[in-house]
Formats: sequence, structure tokens, C-alpha cells
Amino acid sequence: MKTINLTALNASKNTLRTAGIRIFGSGTPLDTVTVAQDLEPEYVVFSPDSRFLYVTMQENNAILTIDVRQKDIALNGTLPAIFPLGLKDLTTVGNGFDASDRSPAASLANWRVKAAYSPDAIAFFNAAQRNYLVTANEGDYREYGNILEETTVSSLRLDRAKFPDSTFILREEALGRLAVSKFTGDTDGDGDNDEIHVNGARSFTIWDASNGNLVWDSGDWLERITRDSIYFNANNSNTNIARKNRSDNKGPEPEGVATAVLNGRTYAFVSLERVGGVAAFNVTNPQNPTFATYTNNRRGVATDDLGPEGILFINAADSPDNKKPITIGK
Repeated sequence: MKTINLTALNASKNTLRTAGIRIFGSGTPLDTVTVAQDLEPEYVVFSPDSRFLYVTMQENNAILTIDVRQKDIALNGTLPAIFPLGLKDLTTVGNGFDASDRSPAASLANWRVKAAYSPDAIAFFNAAQRNYLVTANEGDYREYGNILEETTVSSLRLDRAKFPDSTFILREEALGRLAVSKFTGDTDGDGDNDEIHVNGARSFTIWDASNGNLVWDSGDWLERITRDSIYFNANNSNTNIARKNRSDNKGPEPEGVATAVLNGRTYAFVSLERVGGVAAFNVTNPQNPTFATYTNNRRGVATDDLGPEGILFINAADSPDNKKPITIGK
């Protein structure tokens, strides 16, 4: 067994932060921690040849690549291969979301909000001799002792020039109750929020494994598919059947992802922790995936597909009945 030490990144704290890695520091109670202390590995996947290991850093909104042969952090040129994932613009058409548990309808709208992808699980696949990663963008906020990153929009001091409609935005049926980060969004350092940042993109994303570039994101598909499939349970929780009670906090919450090749086509299977069920997409063309199906057999807050997290595809050769099941862990 080999433990990979991340202390080599400590000297690059400012460089990594400038590149977009969420290294907590100036203006937060974690200003004195090192990069190695701040990074939070969440989930891993090997390349099929076991040469590389890809690690999601959920709270840091990044993916780290490990060179297994060298037993060390891989290099992207001369720099460590830790890729910032950036922010998703939720004003873009197709990136809408239901922002409030107090609004009457489960309507997906565009708001002046940006989302850190903040991925949990990660999977790997190959298409046309290129390697790709798929992430389930659950989202999570930093919690360390009494340091809590999560707050609500109503608790922020918004820049009135950037948000002239702040009186409306702060209403509970608008963005007032939306869970957001209190440590990011003050882009000019004057003490108020110029941007509103949430953790978790309510989506799954395909990334180029060689450079971390975004290839495709599912936008608002997961929230739209679940809303239209189980309308009266849209955005409810695994512990609360009240409709929309998770709209103000990560929505359907994609948690797990697995990939498989079936009949010559590559599929991604995404488990949704809160609303439940599994969504399947044909990702054979990584630039243009298509929706295949969504299934959810949960029974209230009692049993079945309730709070699925881990997800695993089992090949027929490894299955006791020669079938190809998807298994989920709750």
C-alpha cells in the first residue's frame, strides 16, 4: 500500500487559488491551513489500464490526477495535474433550476447564480480513442468544527449595483432561502457579494481526462426529468416526502455515477440521492449525450430506491445469473 502525500502542493497555494481551485484562505477562518490540509479527496476512479487514478476534490471543486506508476501526483506539462472545474452559469438557457421550497410551482428558471460543480462520484469511459471522466455534481459545503460555509441568500449582503432587484431576490419564494456559500462571491473584496455561488450543479458532467476541460454538462436535465416523471414528488428528500422541500438546497442531488458498454453503446448511470432513482444516458458521443430512461421505485420514506448513493455496474461474467445489473448502495 502506498499513501500519496499532497504536501508537495503546499508551495503552490496562491497559484492554485488563482487558477480556480477552492483553497480556502484570505477572508475565511481557514486562512492558515496548508493546501494538503485544505484538499478533501472524495471519490476515485482508475483508468482501465490502472496507469492513472482520478480523484474528485468535492469542496475544492477540482479533480486531481495520480500517476500510479510514479506513485505521485501526475504532471500536466510541468505543473501538477489538478484541474479546477470552474463555475456553471445558471443564467444560461438550459441551466435553470427550482430555487425555492416556498414557491408554488416546480418551475425551472434562470437566476443570477453561479454553481461550483463540486462533484462527488466519478467514472471513466473511452470514446473514439479519447479518455473521458464523468462526475455526479452533488455539491457540498465546508464544515470544520464551528466553521460552516453554508448560509442562505437572505443572509448575504448583496452589492446593490450588481443586484438592483435585491428586494425581490431576497424573498423566500425567490432566492431568499437558497443554500449558498458565504466564503465566495465577493469578487472585488469590498465586503459584499457581487456574485451568488452555490455548491453543486444539479447535473452530471463529462470532462476530458487529459486536461480537465469541460466537454458536456447535463444542464437542468436531471431536475427536469425527475419533475416531469414524478411531478408530485419533485425535489423531495429521501427523509421527507414533501414536494419541493429540497428545491432550495441542491435539488435532486446527483451523488453516484457508473459507466457501462451495452450493445456497443456507452451509458452513464446517475443515482439521485434525495429524490431517488437512477437516470441513464447514452454517452457514446460525449459531445451530444441522449437521455435513455429514468426509474424510481421508492416508496415514500420507507424502502426501495431511497437515498441511493454508490452505484455499480456488474458485467455478465461477474454476475451469478449472467445478467448485467446495476446495484446501488444507500
